[in-house]
Amino acid sequence: MLQPGEHCRAINRETYPVQIGWGNVFYLLPPNEARIVPTDAIFSFFGDPRATTEMKSQELPSGEHGWIPDRPTELRRLRAKWAKENQDTPEDTLTTAHVDVYDLTDESLVPTVAADPLGVTVNPSIQTIQSMDERDAIIARMQAQLDSLLKERNLESEVIPVTVENQIPVDEPADSTPEPKIVRAKAVGDDE
Repeated sequence: MLQPGEHCRAINRETYPVQIGWGNVFYLLPPNEARIVPTDAIFSFFGDPRATTEMKSQELPSGEHGWIPDRPTELRRLRAKWAKENQDTPEDTLTTAHVDVYDLTDESLVPTVAADPLGVTVNPSIQTIQSMDERDAIIARMQAQLDSLLKERNLESEVIPVTVENQIPVDEPADSTPEPKIVRAKAVGDDE
């Protein structure tokens, strides 16, 4: 997933050039030509692809802390940025120049907010290496605690793994009581 301060490949799919910029540096994207641009310029003009349903904070590899906006906020910001193109469109849509963005490391298409306003294809923000290492350490510590508890209680061989079959409820056997007799009401004067 793209991060601030990195670069990506952008291809303008329009028939006219599109100019984007970041930090007082402008980048011209000619029609149907690939250009390497800073991700910050893409985020500014086409939305942060890390945006999901809620706002999150993230520590960048540089050690800085930043905020990842939620998708609805990014959508509103981009509608204001591209106000001329979005004057007469519904609020949950976005009209911008069509620019495809690709990650330089794996050449995957990046779902910017402009390409996916509702976030249908977006995964939650990727965990940092530090948080994955922390998760692995917590799992290892919990496994060690479980092992020591099992040894302490001498339950090592008595643990029964939980399977789907063990969780299926079994019906009690039906008792042999006779079914109630069906009684039909009759009106006065009906034949038997």
